[in-house]
Amino acid sequence: MVEFITNPYYAFTLIIVTVLVSLGIYKYLKRPSSNFFLWNELFLLVIAIIGTLAIISKNQDSKKKFELEKKENWINADFRFVKGHLNTNYYCLPYTKSKYLSDEEWNNRNEIRQKTCDWVREVKKILEKVDISEFEEMPKIPSVTDDMLNQYNDIDEIEIELSKINELIDERNEMVKEISGVNILGNIDETLGILFLLIGLGIKLSELIYKLNKNNA
Repeated sequence: MVEFITNPYYAFTLIIVTVLVSLGIYKYLKRPSSNFFLWNELFLLVIAIIGTLAIISKNQDSKKKFELEKKENWINADFRFVKGHLNTNYYCLPYTKSKYLSDEEWNNRNEIRQKTCDWVREVKKILEKVDISEFEEMPKIPSVTDDMLNQYNDIDEIEIELSKINELIDERNEMVKEISGVNILGNIDETLGILFLLIGLGIKLSELIYKLNKNNA
């Protein structure tokens, strides 16, 4: 049936066939009553409504899939940002001894630097095992300590971003469930919707041809 919405010749052929079949029915009935044509109009309205709703439903599904793709791209981008943040050497650069710092303070800063560096390397190893394309919850990572945060006030961005990624993944997975659910029109899609509209056009055209011939007779 896909050909009817992708090939105009198939669509035109369907309309012509519907016209010929309908004219054959009118000829068989000889003189269809006005009541017959009223029921015919009602039938056409039903076909048009079903066809239109089917197309709208398919457009709704397409919109949801587009939103899903946007969400997945967002997740991938955020994950790349986190990994890029972890790839920097900033947290592992050794400090140069300053005459303005006491040995105790310098040693303390170096200890925190090493602690932070070790934390970054550990988190990096954990995230290297993640296949983001599976869109599963991010693994737990060690928490940032206060002394690390005091020395590197942006180190908690990694935790924050991972938390945001988890929220996005939850939203993404809910969208997948919604898209995978039962369509309000069952298996009716835009193909069947357009098919109904083409048949409806054929029937209406045959009715007009019949009435014109009748008036000219």
